[in-house]
Amino acid sequence: MKAPHFLFVVLSLLLTSCAPDTPPGEEPEQNRTEQVDTLAAAPTSGLPPMAEKGDTSKIRRIVLNGYTCGDNCYLQYTPLVNGGHNQDALCSTPLCAEWEALGELPDELLGQEAIARFSVAPQYDGAGEVMQEDFPSIVELQLAEPQ
Repeated sequence: MKAPHFLFVVLSLLLTSCAPDTPPGEEPEQNRTEQVDTLAAAPTSGLPPMAEKGDTSKIRRIVLNGYTCGDNCYLQYTPLVNGGHNQDALCSTPLCAEWEALGELPDELLGQEAIARFSVAPQYDGAGEVMQEDFPSIVELQLAEPQ
């Protein structure tokens, strides 16, 4: 068995045996968005080297739909899952910083697949007050190779 194939098999087994974050009998936090929860089913094949850095449960393939700024800047994306729907996440990556300077996602990247590592971060309003402590946030982003 070749090493890359072996790593893919091991990673697949680990991802399929993950337990939910909420202990049995407890309800998940009501203020958490379904955005992060929806990502659990997203395909992770073809993960970039960022997958070697640790927990791959928060790494997902997504499709880029847009980038807008107001009080915060948000990357609009669709997770590559059956029934995945458009979602927003804060983004603190160098790519997002480039798009913030442009004021938008470049047209040639609309519909582009990417691989993202998700976390959560505070979401602020224009006055600097925290609106939500645990808003979905993309902390690493890599454009996917065409398949």
